[in-house]
Amino acid sequence: MNILALRRRRERLQVFYNVEPKVVSLMSLIENQYADKEQSFSDRVVFGINAWFKFNYRLLMMGQSKARTLVYILAGTVGCIFLNQKYINYDIYYVIPTGLFFSIIVICILRKKKLKADFYANFPEALNIITGLIASGYAITTTFKNCSDSIEGIVGTTFKEVNDRLEVGDNVENVLLNSYMQLPFPEYYFFILTVMVNLDSGGELREIFSRLSKMLTSNRIMAKTRDGKTAELRMTMYILGVMPFGFIGILRLVSEANYNILMNSDGGHYILYYVIGSVVFGFLLIRSWINKII
Repeated sequence: MNILALRRRRERLQVFYNVEPKVVSLMSLIENQYADKEQSFSDRVVFGINAWFKFNYRLLMMGQSKARTLVYILAGTVGCIFLNQKYINYDIYYVIPTGLFFSIIVICILRKKKLKADFYANFPEALNIITGLIASGYAITTTFKNCSDSIEGIVGTTFKEVNDRLEVGDNVENVLLNSYMQLPFPEYYFFILTVMVNLDSGGELREIFSRLSKMLTSNRIMAKTRDGKTAELRMTMYILGVMPFGFIGILRLVSEANYNILMNSDGGHYILYYVIGSVVFGFLLIRSWINKII
């Protein structure tokens, strides 16, 4: 019973481990942005790679236990090993790191997609709640608790963490900037900047948040319209991307000798690399065109 009580107490005090002693103000944030612009190209590349790794690590640890995430990664790696032994017969020392990397990338892509859908589904509702509370006379720092009780998903979880850290006395600007690491979206960045400007100099938050909520709703409508108009193009892209690998599988059933030449010779490997590279390049190119459609 004492062990269970201590474990429960440690879970309650977990918020203290997330408190960072540094204090970040709005002016220091702007100064850091100007300093980033003066950095060299190599420094910005290193900073971008570091930020990318941190963001994907948070995606891996988000929403699931570490043991379950590890099981998913191991299952993906074992699946790659099984497919390699059955079809490709590459060296196992190349397959294992490739399988690990591929499994992690797939998990990050799926969770990023889920995070994006969750944010754009719940954040406009959170803005409406905050706008109504501000119109009723509540302070902006006291509205996060109401949002955490009413909103589900990652938005509600983030606002609950913000409220818990504010209750233990952490700096408001520091808490908001750290919460941006969990919701790395332009709309949320504008939201926390608006809150920090209001805390520094005051402002009309009701009108600003109302406009932001309308903008998010309009963007979602435009995104759904875009997806509806490009549904045929995206389906064609998926079918064309799967066809080369389907033909390779058919080749193994129809002519195993030619399949062995493709998989076990240097010339066949070059053809296989060309097929994979062309499919990936075409997929990324078409996706970039689709994303530019308004």
